[in-house]
Amino acid sequence: MPKRPLAPAFINKLDDYLLENRPDTWSTRIHLIIYYWLLFSLALGGLSFIVPDNPLERSTIEYWIAAQTILVIVALVVWLVFLLRFNTFKSFGTVYHGDRIKTFFFFFLTMVLFVSTVFIAPMAETYKTMIRYSTNQVSDDMNRMNLALASILKKDYPAEITVDTIYILDYSTFVPPTTSDVYTFDDSTGTYIKEPLYLSREELRWTIGEEDSIVWVSNDKLIRYMVSNLQFVSDYNIKQHSNVKILRNFDIYNTVYGSSVPVDKAQMERDFYAIAEKYRTPGYTDGDYWMYSNGTPQEIAVGKYGVYEINYAIGNVGDRLFRFEEMEFGIILRIIFYVSLFVALLIYAFRHSTIRTFFLTFLFAILLAIISGIVMAMLRFDEWAAMLTVAVYYSFFFIFAIATIRQKVRSVFSGIALNMTLVLTPFIPVLLVAAYYIFQARNSIYDDMANIVNQNYMQPPDRSSELLHTALAEVFGFVILLILIETVFKWMYRTWYAAPEE
Repeated sequence: MPKRPLAPAFINKLDDYLLENRPDTWSTRIHLIIYYWLLFSLALGGLSFIVPDNPLERSTIEYWIAAQTILVIVALVVWLVFLLRFNTFKSFGTVYHGDRIKTFFFFFLTMVLFVSTVFIAPMAETYKTMIRYSTNQVSDDMNRMNLALASILKKDYPAEITVDTIYILDYSTFVPPTTSDVYTFDDSTGTYIKEPLYLSREELRWTIGEEDSIVWVSNDKLIRYMVSNLQFVSDYNIKQHSNVKILRNFDIYNTVYGSSVPVDKAQMERDFYAIAEKYRTPGYTDGDYWMYSNGTPQEIAVGKYGVYEINYAIGNVGDRLFRFEEMEFGIILRIIFYVSLFVALLIYAFRHSTIRTFFLTFLFAILLAIISGIVMAMLRFDEWAAMLTVAVYYSFFFIFAIATIRQKVRSVFSGIALNMTLVLTPFIPVLLVAAYYIFQARNSIYDDMANIVNQNYMQPPDRSSELLHTALAEVFGFVILLILIETVFKWMYRTWYAAPEE
């Protein structure tokens, strides 16, 4: 009978070798975790591919994630049980040079593997969608369907071009409330004249990118041309990532309404249905046809030709395709990193301090957070002041731990300070970088207001330097933690734990 289920002979030999020669590494069970994680990941990935899934329908990936989260918690509990059975540090066993940093890294790596398991099913779902639908293919289909629908509606839906005159005002000027539909009767001409719009540059920043045509008359005045909505089939994600140009309202208008060639409505309908059939979702019940019998020609067409259903399907495809786009992928990496790092720090602190001190540290941290939050709220601290407060706390914990570490008896207060210092250390560089940019942004507000007439203000701020410095601070904080674990924290925990209990 094998020593462990599904474990080959070399795994058992490696286990025996580590137990005899590297007990501290053996206690982490990292060799077994990596092996069984690979087996489980392959099985989960294969199951994710086998299970039927329609990319046009709403994803049910949250159920997979919930199930995986439960399995990860169970695996974590089982692993912690094995960790409790043997502790080289507390047994005053043989600890070689580099064992502290290696042990912590194995704790961290184990948590990275556990947490990353949750994302295997979403990655498989995204890959299956990429096989069936490409961004360029969906973009081309959207353009063809919009041109076909515009051609079908050409006679019944008279698209119009509207013109708005916009005056740009700075923050020191009162902005009168206006809309784009206000008309004033001109006695001299006997006609209604459309009133201009008054917008601040901040308001214009969020609207200018959505318009079809802008003509700048001066630095404070522009003419905005807008055409009736002809993008019946549309999806934001597809637009953002497609290499194929998505036809705008003006493009569709010029192609269809600017042409004098007669439209064969029956042929256009056949062309539309031939493409739309690829995006029909079985069991779709979102009231697509509720406005088929009344409403504007556009509303009738939206209901008659099932545009809601098509947009629903294309939206689902876009959500799956770009689930791991650049910014979201960075968020996922940070979730894996910070969850793994925090749990690894807690495990390391638990295995190097007494049970009483560890749980008192938990209680102290909760009480400190509550009291500090109340004080900061009463004193109206902003984010910058709150971050500096945390940095001050860290300095106090570190100094207090160093000053009391050589006491004749093991003090629970120095143990709490030591645990708090350990947990906060990797986050201090990121906290300081964030505090710097918050302080810089607060001061730059006055510069923006002083230079608000500059049209560059309408561009979104460049955050590339902040993102780069934040990433470097995260790496730097982790490296500093590893160095301190093998040097300062190794000595501090050994000195503190070796003293007689008070």
